[in-house]
Amino acid sequence: MSRYLAIAALLAASAAHAAIDQTPASIIDHGSYITDTVNHIDWYKFSNAANTLEISYDASVAQFAPLGWSVASIEQVQGLESQFGWTADTPFAGLNDNFGLTYAMASFLGNTGMYFFSDGTAKGGLVTTEIMAMTSDAWFGDNGDLRQFVTRSETEESFDAHGQGDFFTGDYVNGFETLQARDASETGVGTWLARPTAPVPEPETWALLGLGLTGLFLRRRLQS
Repeated sequence: MSRYLAIAALLAASAAHAAIDQTPASIIDHGSYITDTVNHIDWYKFSNAANTLEISYDASVAQFAPLGWSVASIEQVQGLESQFGWTADTPFAGLNDNFGLTYAMASFLGNTGMYFFSDGTAKGGLVTTEIMAMTSDAWFGDNGDLRQFVTRSETEESFDAHGQGDFFTGDYVNGFETLQARDASETGVGTWLARPTAPVPEPETWALLGLGLTGLFLRRRLQS
């Protein structure tokens, strides 16, 4: 890579990386799950000891539905991703504004796969971090079996022999990336688990409620 191409790549990487929020204020970490306070949804972590990694969709539902969790839709998943700054600008692999999304989300949720491929040098290689998980959106296969859509977020970063990142492919999220049979499991694939939460009343709502209760109290005193 020439000096000018290297500078261009670094500038592009900086601009793309700035779009991702590593610690969004809308996300609250509770330990075993996180809460998206904008969309009012709890999300179960892939990093939990008991998780959905590499078990079938049916097994995930059987194990976690009794605990109050249900499988999230593609729309819900993308709503969560949007809290970290994801945009639907480039849904395929390539340089885009979503670089770092997987790292940001994985710091809260854990990942479904991390791979390192060495190029034979002391430090050179390719690091790939993925979050791939089945959604509630389904499709009937050619043979009539029911398959689940999988969302995929992936960050790839290449390092040269000096350990310096010299290019990246960016993140991509695509609900139609792959279809997973609901009674089968696959390496590096989990299932998205979510549950709705009650919205926290705004200060104005509390104020109106307080005024209403005060009025009710005064009315009862006048009638007594």
